[in-house]
This record gives sequence, C-alpha cells and structure tokens, in this order.
Amino acid sequence: MICGNASGHNPIRLLQEISHGRLVQASKDKDYLVLYDALFKRFDDYFTKQSWTEKAHPEFDNKPVAYFSMEFGLHETLPIYSGGLGVLAGDHLKESSDLGLPLIAVGFMYGQGYFSQRISEDGWQEALNNPLTFEHLPVTLVTKKNKPVTIQIEFPDRNITAQIWEVRVGRVPLYLLDSNVEGNNDFDRMLTARLYWSDLDRRVMQEVLLGVGGVRALRALDYSPAVWHMNEGHASFLTLERARELVASGSTFADAAQKNRGQNVFTTHTPVPAGNDEFPLWLLDKYLAKLWPELGLTREEFVDIAKHQQPHGETFSMPILALRLSNGSNGVSELHGQVSCVRLHLKRKLAFYLKERVRDRWAHGGFHPVQVVASGVLINPYALTIGFARRFATYKRANLIMSDIERLLDIINRPNMPVQIIFAGKAHPADEPGKQLI
Repeated sequence: MICGNASGHNPIRLLQEISHGRLVQASKDKDYLVLYDALFKRFDDYFTKQSWTEKAHPEFDNKPVAYFSMEFGLHETLPIYSGGLGVLAGDHLKESSDLGLPLIAVGFMYGQGYFSQRISEDGWQEALNNPLTFEHLPVTLVTKKNKPVTIQIEFPDRNITAQIWEVRVGRVPLYLLDSNVEGNNDFDRMLTARLYWSDLDRRVMQEVLLGVGGVRALRALDYSPAVWHMNEGHASFLTLERARELVASGSTFADAAQKNRGQNVFTTHTPVPAGNDEFPLWLLDKYLAKLWPELGLTREEFVDIAKHQQPHGETFSMPILALRLSNGSNGVSELHGQVSCVRLHLKRKLAFYLKERVRDRWAHGGFHPVQVVASGVLINPYALTIGFARRFATYKRANLIMSDIERLLDIINRPNMPVQIIFAGKAHPADEPGKQLI
C-alpha cells in the first residue's frame, strides 16, 4: 500500500495503484469499516441536510454568485495556484459550500501545473515543471450530447477556442478554461499552460480569456448570475463582456455600464503597483481592437475607461477598469491583520514532514548535501517558531529580517528561549530579483 506522501496525498492515484489484495484485506477489517461507514454518513449528511443558506436566506435560491479568479488553491493534487490569492479563493469556495451559498467559480486549468522549487548548491532557485496527469485528478470535461462544451474568443487576427473542465468543491462547481484543444495554434494552446505568464502578450490574452471567455462559458452552461465577483483585477474584462451583451441588444455603453455596476464586485489584495496588472496601449490595439466597436466606443473612449497616466506613458489598468465598472469594492487589509497562533501539534507535524523530506531526498540521491539540508532542516517543535511562507516577490521584503543582523542573532541565540525562523516560498521563474532574495 502506498502512503499519503508517496501518492502526493492523492486519493484517486491511491485507488489506481493499490493492489486488489490490499483492498480485499481492508474490506474485512472491522475497525476500518467503522471508519469507512462513518465517513460516508458524514458525506451523505453534508449533501442531504438543509444548509445554513436554505434556512436563513431562501431568497438566495436561483441567484448564483459568479466568482472569477486566476488561481484556486484547493488541494496539493491540483496545483493551479501559486500563493495566498489562490488559497483564499479556494477557502471561499469551501466555505461557500459549507454554508450552502449558491456560488459558481471560474478559473484556468493550467496543464503544466505549478512549478516545483529546487535550490541549487549555490542557493539559486531552479524551477521544475510538473505537468498534470488528468487521470489522477478529480476533474471532468464538461460535455453536452457527448461533445465538449467550448467557447470562442475573437482576437483581431484569429479566434481561440477553449474547453471547460469541472471540479466539484462540495456543493460548488468550479469551471476551468483550457485552450489546449485542436484547432488552436501551438502558441494559443499554451495560453492556459502556466499560471501568470511573464510575457505581456500571453498575459493580456489570458486575462481576456478569463474575463470575456469566463462570461461566455457560464452562458454556455445556462447560468445567469446575480452577482459577478472579480478576485483581483485579472478578471476585469468580464465587465466589458457583460456590457457588450447589452450593447448588442440595443443599449448604449453608458446605459449598459450603469445597469451592470450594481452586480459587479471587485476585491483587491495587493495595493502596491507590482501586484496590479497594467498594459501598454499598443497591446490593446493588438488584441482588443475588435472589442471597442462592439461596445459602440472609439479607441479613445475605450482607453479612457481605465487609463492610468504613468511617468513612462499611458497604460490600461485592470484594477481601475474593475473599480469604475463596479459598485462594490473590497480590500482585505483587515483580514491580513489577523494572525493565528503556531500550535504545538502542527509544529510536530511540520517537524515530522521536514524529517521525512530530508530522508527521502538523501535516499533517492541526485542532490548535493547542501541541497538536502536546504530542503528542510530538522526543527524544534517546542521553540517559538516564526514562519515566512510567501512568494518571493521583492515587495514582500523577505530580506527585511537581515537589516539588523546583531538584533537577529540576539533573538535566536538567547539561552533557554529558543527561536527558529522558517522560510518557504518561490520566486516566479522570470523574477531574477526574487531569486536573488532566496
């Protein structure tokens, strides 16, 4: 029987690789069957008992909330997230399911997954891609009449087709767009291969696909959401697609925008410029020139919707687009201010995990001793533990702790008052300054 670590805590892969004999043995184990029956009873109760929303807010029935995000952190077996934004989005889906909120979510199926980090002998981050094996994942291709449901996005020089995968997060359906389909050229098939492309062409195309394509995907699946939520500015183009729908029915853009504002909600997580996408105007000409005529706008009127004057020139700002076309806007600084205490049993689990990680890397070989140590030193579960688990973007200031070395040494070397600091995180493969911080 393969253990959880060996299977990557993937229950589907576990069932695929476990021997028939071991399953027969488990089926005769009374203690195991008690746990098995209890688990399925909880599962059945979860879906059959009346939810909080059904009790407290029956008026929410048939008024779904559409939740758009570039990443969703649901479980390590589905690596379509990079950090806190995705984990928060995943938590929103799980909590909505627990409460019975009528939420539907839209994101991307990143075929190459998210990269694994490996530290070289000299301390440099190396990125290792982990392509998804769909047979090991809890995903289903969305079909109608035995054919994949697809949507199309029209760019000035070509159209792009995307298919849709579904993940069930309890009661909540998560729909993931995937451009790796026949008919798209090789460049476009890679559009949804990775999270956060660094080149601007793919980046703006991704965000058009998420915003415009996400709206069209929900329409193709017969959804008519009452609220459209943008988790960060990446999905802001959905506001323009929704306006385009009304303009096509005879409205002016001004009337369409005003009508839609009350249903649009925008949440921002990162107030610094590095965390907010802005595109040069030449990219709008290259990829969005077909959109502003469909909105009944001139190029100048279109640019003015989200224009941001920078020292180096004008840009089209995704957060500004979302803010101007939404009546609801949120920040999460209050949530960021809340901290959770480091619990002893969790530290013990962390210590065990790191111990096994070091053992595994040493046993399998291929790593320099320095890399083995860097992959996880043994920690003291009884020491005060300070954790830094964030992306290594420069604005997150991972090196701030090094600004006063003497004070740092005084803190971690006090007799009978052990303190340990654990760093975890990755820099984007194209972020050279972030790698320098590591």
